[in-house]
Amino acid sequence: ALEEGYCLVGLEASLRRERSSHIALGSIVSSAGIAGTVILAALGAIWAVAPLPLLAGLALGYGSFRSYRPIAERTKLGLERVLDHLERGEVKPAHRLPEGGYRVWEALAHEVRKALKP
Repeated sequence: ALEEGYCLVGLEASLRRERSSHIALGSIVSSAGIAGTVILAALGAIWAVAPLPLLAGLALGYGSFRSYRPIAERTKLGLERVLDHLERGEVKPAHRLPEGGYRVWEALAHEVRKALKP
């Protein structure tokens, strides 16, 4: 139970699609590097040159995996900023409820009237 005058607020953000795209890109680039090395080895390329696609693919794939972390950190920071904003109680004047002891129906009627005004 919370003290009077307090409420519990929770925010949630899903980065599943973003994370999946980074994993897919990293996997594709790494696989292309492996395939390039196998093809060069099968064609009888110089052994000093054959591993280059593998190294490049693994480096680019690793870079793709690592590029997800800043996105997750920025998202977390954004959520924390929203919660801080809510905690300080700063609400834009246009978003505030009308002053006074309005009940839910009165507040709803006020919003409808405000929306219908030309």
